[in-house]
Amino acid sequence: MSFRLEKKYILNPKKYSDFIRYLLSIKANKIHEKRIIFSTYFDNDFFTAYKHSEEGIVPRKKIRIRSYNNDLHLENSKLEVKISSENNRFKKIDTINNKKNLENFLNNGLTDKNYGHCKAILNISYEREYYLLNDQRITLDKKIVYSSYKNNKKKFYEPLSIIEFKSDVNSEINSLNNIMTNSVSRFSKYCRGMNKVFFNIKDYT
Repeated sequence: MSFRLEKKYILNPKKYSDFIRYLLSIKANKIHEKRIIFSTYFDNDFFTAYKHSEEGIVPRKKIRIRSYNNDLHLENSKLEVKISSENNRFKKIDTINNKKNLENFLNNGLTDKNYGHCKAILNISYEREYYLLNDQRITLDKKIVYSSYKNNKKKFYEPLSIIEFKSDVNSEINSLNNIMTNSVSRFSKYCRGMNKVFFNIKDYT
């Protein structure tokens, strides 16, 4: 279980390359090759996880299976529970190293002690890059695509790119104001995907 601080920024995709060049100019280091992240999110029949996230209720959680460099889940995918409390955020991560268990989660859902029975509901994929500036990890997400788990042929495309600064709870995020000015308090891919896929809500920022 890891605790962390996070701050997110919206980036116009047309300025994505300019921002990468700026990061390199201030001595940020690339720490991982870019890769595709593919997640399937789980929620109950009442969409409790979605509603809690939309309303900013804490504590709240998001439940997902995550895979890397694939547009489908394979063995060794991760079952992640991302928990937001009043002061911190942390993730619980378990590797799913059994194909039968993976298929059972995706086909039959899982039980959460707070949300009850949750089913696979939403797919999200995007391309992510990773940088390190001082003690802060910076991730850049673009080409974000949403789809229903049951009907993944119909795609919904996110017009925005997202920059996220992350540090552990013992560090302060100091350099943000020198780099970006369009900070957002919350940017939930899960909520934006749900709004686009299931509720026909138009783009918003």
